Amino acid sequence: MGLFSPVKSFLSVVLKDNICKFYYRKLSGKKVVDEKVEKIDLKTSEEEASVILAKFANLGEKRLTTSFLIDSKEQKAILGEVEIKENFAYQEVDKGFTVELPQEIIEKMDEKFGIKFDSHTSLFKVLYFLMKNQHFGETAMFVLKFSDKIAFIVGNQEKVAYANIVSMKDYFEVDLGDEDEMFYEILKGEIDKFYTEHESDFINSIFIYNDGSLGNEIGYVIFSRIFVKTSLTFVDFVDFINKISIKESVRRR
Repeated sequence: MGLFSPVKSFLSVVLKDNICKFYYRKLSGKKVVDEKVEKIDLKTSEEEASVILAKFANLGEKRLTTSFLIDSKEQKAILGEVEIKENFAYQEVDKGFTVELPQEIIEKMDEKFGIKFDSHTSLFKVLYFLMKNQHFGETAMFVLKFSDKIAFIVGNQEKVAYANIVSMKDYFEVDLGDEDEMFYEILKGEIDKFYTEHESDFINSIFIYNDGSLGNEIGYVIFSRIFVKTSLTFVDFVDFINKISIKESVRRR
């Protein structure tokens, strides 16, 4: 091992409501030596955006790892054996948990930003990492809300039994006007679906991670209606996928 720890940089990107958020971290060993955030509106011209990015970070850095959050409803979590299909990319998050992503979506994101991202982080991958960092006992439901997409995982410490993703826009024929109420209706539907497929299991707790769009009272509302202990946690997505990239780079050593 050398006398000096190598310097590594991590750039993560999240697109929401036509605003791109960039998060940059530079590490020397385990120490953060630089950290910054930038936002660019998609209406910004390519020329202006290039100038902003050039000032923000050196995309030509040798030890730079780039990642982008994929929130497409076309992503799918595969529990168990994977059948490889043409025009799809596969991310083995853990043994028995693989995410399938349409290759077309990955390529579109690379083209949109002019960056060949090293990693395309799915909502399922984010939710799986959150689940693994959560202290819980028996079977629990984990829910991730980002923009109008909601990802669900139900599992215990040993395995994932159920996974699904729902688009709020596609779920309702008419906008109910109350995002918390719409969220609850989808959640209740997913719980019913899980019990239809797994009659002997019982969801003991619900952990909700969201982008700040849900009201603080949603946990109490859910508990008062279905009597399952529920917690609500805010997630800074661009920061979190950046941390996933760092963790995976350490794992690859």
